[in-house]
Amino acid sequence: MMKNIRKKLQGEVIRTFVIIKVEHYGPMNLVSAHNTFKSALTEMKEAVAKKIDSAKAAHGEDSYHAEIRTANDLNSLSYNMLAASASIDCDEESTDWGIFYIDDKLKFLLVKNIEYGPMSVLNTFDSFDRAYQALKENVVKEVNATHCMDFVADDVDDKNSGIDEYGVFVSSNKYSTDKGAPLSYASFCEGTPVYDWAIFTL
Repeated sequence: MMKNIRKKLQGEVIRTFVIIKVEHYGPMNLVSAHNTFKSALTEMKEAVAKKIDSAKAAHGEDSYHAEIRTANDLNSLSYNMLAASASIDCDEESTDWGIFYIDDKLKFLLVKNIEYGPMSVLNTFDSFDRAYQALKENVVKEVNATHCMDFVADDVDDKNSGIDEYGVFVSSNKYSTDKGAPLSYASFCEGTPVYDWAIFTL
């Protein structure tokens, strides 16, 4: 199942690594895809360095906190696992990046982000419709757990279901050609934390 995964990931071509970026009070984007961990990590580090330079210029030398982490054992990664992450906080604004190892045979990614919490690739899918169904199921799972409700996945698309009264917003365009932007996006922001989901295509 995990053919050749024991190879050294830093330089070997082993499937695909994607970089996802999330900005606080901003969008979630698929920044790029790489066929080596090394190139993905280099790009992420460069993005963090640019943010640091901007923070220094705008707010001073000690105006930010930045952090980069890599997985303890890159050679044991399974599909959809986080290989590396980075974050920078400055003046009540934050940006987070995640590098995920994915199966590039499945072209649709469902990503979940929790405010002040982890970012994760929930799964990859062979069609948008399957990814969108999983997104809806995840949304109602959080809403029902928070409010002791019994919404079902189809209620997400039903304007008369009342789910929007619980802080749910969904936008979907499966035919979008806007590179890096989500084909579908959902948020659940009734209180804290805020939950966000996005479907991307490779």
